[in-house]
Amino acid sequence: MNTPTPTSQATTMKKEHHMNTPTPTSQATANKPVIERPAVDYILNIAEVCAITGLSRCTIYRMLSAQRFPKPGKVGIRRIGWKTSQINAWIESRFNG
Repeated sequence: MNTPTPTSQATTMKKEHHMNTPTPTSQATANKPVIERPAVDYILNIAEVCAITGLSRCTIYRMLSAQRFPKPGKVGIRRIGWKTSQINAWIESRFNG
């Protein structure tokens, strides 16, 4: 003899409403993660450059040797990186011809 109380019905309705409402982020990330390009000049490692450009590590190094990709700067003894402005400019140049 479980009779629903008004508060339990309201809670159930809220849960059902929440589950049926699609969120914009769940639709955007369902296919591919959204990666925003920051406006500030950060130093990016190879994994971040791959994620932003959509290119593989091998392709980036192949394009570097053919001088078709921006050269990285030396950050440390065994570390290189690209400035976000370099990568953003390269992406824009690919779309502007």
